[in-house]
Amino acid sequence: MIKAVIFDSDGMLSHGPRFSDTYAKERNIPIEDMIPFFKGPFNDCIVGKTDLKEELENGGWLQKWGWIDSVEEFLEYWFSVGDQLDANVFATVTELREKGTIVVLATNQEKYRTAYLSEKFGYENAFDKIFSSARTGHKKPNADFFQKILEYLQEQDPSITKENVLFWDDDMENVDGAHAFGIKSEQFTNEQSYREKMAEYSLLRSSISAL
Repeated sequence: MIKAVIFDSDGMLSHGPRFSDTYAKERNIPIEDMIPFFKGPFNDCIVGKTDLKEELENGGWLQKWGWIDSVEEFLEYWFSVGDQLDANVFATVTELREKGTIVVLATNQEKYRTAYLSEKFGYENAFDKIFSSARTGHKKPNADFFQKILEYLQEQDPSITKENVLFWDDDMENVDGAHAFGIKSEQFTNEQSYREKMAEYSLLRSSISAL
């Protein structure tokens, strides 16, 4: 029996183009100018080791990318790319919670985007708990990330074991990581297949028309 469901944000609850691709195209700069940041300093921001604003300013990245306004305006622009909520999938979070299922969000985000998404989409109120890599110090698919979630779930319900937990993510690497940790895991591809799989777990009806 599934007692807790773990949701992904980007690629499952929210959708949109990749920021670096969008910015490079709109600003007419080579995408190669942005890759070193996202493959380098940004990784420390994601796990909370460094501050994104400080990295962007002190590293001179905004100047390299031709941004002349403030770092705050840059982040506002950045976060607005790819923040289209899938209302139908998001509605199932509330549906599950109302049935007594524990619902948590597991997302690889630095702290400013974590706060942005939480406020914009109401994640803080929708989920029992938000697990962001910036807060946990670990990111998916690291086993330590999943361990922190499991510990929280067992605090809420001591009867919960790994067998009672279902993890959803659009990234197969994260799905495989959750599976290796020992919890049930499924890859999100679209709403219909998600509902069909959730119906197999007796958590949701299999189609929107059945609601």
